Amino acid sequence: MVKYFNRNRLLILSWVIMLAVLVSYPSTAKADKKPVQPILFNPSEIDVATIYETTAESQKGAMSSIAKTSKTLYKKNPGFDGFAVLGSKDGNKIIVLSQWKDKKSYQAYTEQPVEDYKTKYADYKSKYSESAEDYKSKYAAQKSKEAAPIEPSKTIIFELEETQPNSLVAALRKESVVQLSQYTIKDNETESEVLDFVEKLIPTASDMVPAPRTVILLKSSDNKEVALLASWSCSADFDGLETPPSFAELPQDLVAAADNEQHLYEVLKIIPPPPPEL
Repeated sequence: MVKYFNRNRLLILSWVIMLAVLVSYPSTAKADKKPVQPILFNPSEIDVATIYETTAESQKGAMSSIAKTSKTLYKKNPGFDGFAVLGSKDGNKIIVLSQWKDKKSYQAYTEQPVEDYKTKYADYKSKYSESAEDYKSKYAAQKSKEAAPIEPSKTIIFELEETQPNSLVAALRKESVVQLSQYTIKDNETESEVLDFVEKLIPTASDMVPAPRTVILLKSSDNKEVALLASWSCSADFDGLETPPSFAELPQDLVAAADNEQHLYEVLKIIPPPPPEL
């Protein structure tokens, strides 16, 4: 009787240990899951910032819609080299930062004809065998479920001007936190002064607490738009801080020369470029 009891107890204990191992051990799917590729900044490429205005209430839904639409459109185009979706911490902005081999590739993408109602209707018609009226009602029902497309407030074509430290390849990873200071120069006479001020901000980033991993300076080809980005690994870098670090604001004598906005962003999604064709 004692032997039988001990044998049962040993059997139960074995099952408990096996169950604990199965629960705690990561699944093969998770272990084999490839990490998300970062967005790398290459001087030979162009970086296109598509900016959307949102609210704290609408940002999450807008981000999902924008990311899905951007992925569908961009990945079909030659020269596309990946994009990142950045959401501002205050909920007021979304930036899709897409990368292209060159300006010609991006312009070819923008010059594609927009898919019109007739094209969509023909696609719907091919999927069903009901009458024409049924096609129309199905299409109308589908459209009513779709959120209205969000139009960007601004699109800027940037070129990489400088990165710090220059010994590293500047990159943005999923969950990276980015302090982005954007300048729109309005006065041609003081353009050089604004650019000089922004460039002098780059070495000051090392005095931020915590110091960013990288600093990136982007300029439009006409120098009218400038973006200065400081990036950190993740939100945990700011634990214990009441206010995240930021760049100095424009001095009073340059306030009228340029519009300046600063927002803290998180990289919410990254879509890598499609694999090369064999």
